[in-house]
Amino acid sequence: MNRITICVPLYNGAPFVAALLRSIQAQTFRDFCVVLADDASTDATLQVVEPFLADSRFELVKRPTNLGFNKNLNQLLQDCRDAEFFALPGQDDVWTPDFLANHISFLDQHPRAGFVHSRSLLMDENGLPIDASPWYWQRLSKQTGGQELIEALLTHNFVCLPATVIRRAAFEEVRREFQGRGFTFVPDWWLWLLLAGRGWACGYLDAPDCHYRLHSGQLTQTLNDAAKTSEMSLVLADFTRLLDGENFGRDIPEARRATLQHLAHARLLRRGLALMLRGAASHDSWELVKTAACNDPLCAVAFPFFLARYAVAKLRRHHNASGIIELFHPLAAP
Repeated sequence: MNRITICVPLYNGAPFVAALLRSIQAQTFRDFCVVLADDASTDATLQVVEPFLADSRFELVKRPTNLGFNKNLNQLLQDCRDAEFFALPGQDDVWTPDFLANHISFLDQHPRAGFVHSRSLLMDENGLPIDASPWYWQRLSKQTGGQELIEALLTHNFVCLPATVIRRAAFEEVRREFQGRGFTFVPDWWLWLLLAGRGWACGYLDAPDCHYRLHSGQLTQTLNDAAKTSEMSLVLADFTRLLDGENFGRDIPEARRATLQHLAHARLLRRGLALMLRGAASHDSWELVKTAACNDPLCAVAFPFFLARYAVAKLRRHHNASGIIELFHPLAAP
């Protein structure tokens, strides 16, 4: 049994996947296996991958029909249960040679860390660096846990999935909840929140050892904006409903858990109404409004108050926080 399984969902990744696989082969930490799950690609992905299968650590699984990203990912995770850790690089990303060594060393030294992520360097489709420094990097601690981690994640999804290694024991505690929702745009955000809610800490490595590629063909770029907005709002609302103080969110006082739920459903209502006004995704917008009203009637009654609170927070805090920016947390500060 290898210490880490590297799980790679594939779909039409021919232009970039070889760069990822070469970077995996170049790792200084050698105790790993790689499982590639091809979701019925229609390009030359299988031909590109084939030479790497000569390496006994690499295995290819071929889906007979296209399952879609979420189902392919869940099936891949279902089939890779043995290793102590696992990682989920994108087919278009690249690791530096010390990526696995850095991450596994951290997890070995911090047994309460359920996952550890590192700073990523952005690159374009040609592999050229993109000069960008996300605002939250300078505010991340080496290890964060408890209420602070939950509220930081509710403020913003600051963990980059390809730059992360996850402890299998932590994932098994939230597998049912994770696989119970078919999120496509931000399944990673859903996972980080679930792990934080169960009391696992998050580690952060400041040294950049992952190159994250931005290009027009990646999944996050092909989804429409209304679908992205709906899913992000539902992630927040679904997670806050799980905060019962026993299974999830034990470190958060009851009054604070109630506040988080109201804020999340107010965002759901606000986003649904905004989509209606723009005439976008009418079905999705009605679903957001209905979900907010049914699950948190107080949110609907007190909506003017929550809207005013949001407006004040928007003026005072960082403009691109993707979660509940009303939270008074360092990640939301200007």
